[in-house]
Amino acid sequence: MKSEYLWIIKEYFESFSNQNIEDLRELYYEDIILKDWNISVEGKENVIKANMDIFKNIPNLKIDVERIISQNNSDCESPCAFACQIKIHIDENTSIDVCDVIDVDIETMTIKSIVAYKK
Repeated sequence: MKSEYLWIIKEYFESFSNQNIEDLRELYYEDIILKDWNISVEGKENVIKANMDIFKNIPNLKIDVERIISQNNSDCESPCAFACQIKIHIDENTSIDVCDVIDVDIETMTIKSIVAYKK
């Protein structure tokens, strides 16, 4: 795995799990795209607002990263992408399995897109 980019992914999940908006803001590309089974938003401030809404509605949210697979190929549309198998804990008794596909912009070292798929 490309360790020079892996830190971004680890920092993202730690910041999201800790609901740290300022750290997330620093990790996001200006024109970031976020899509999941409920929302589709573009732009850093819109994604931050979506994150804040999630944190407001799920105050005890925590994430366990179970597996990260990297792809780094200059011939592909996204030269640095990660597939991340995670478990999102909604509360003590409820969790969901999710796969996040995260593209990293290697010039700015920020997250360019996040597409989440619920299992």
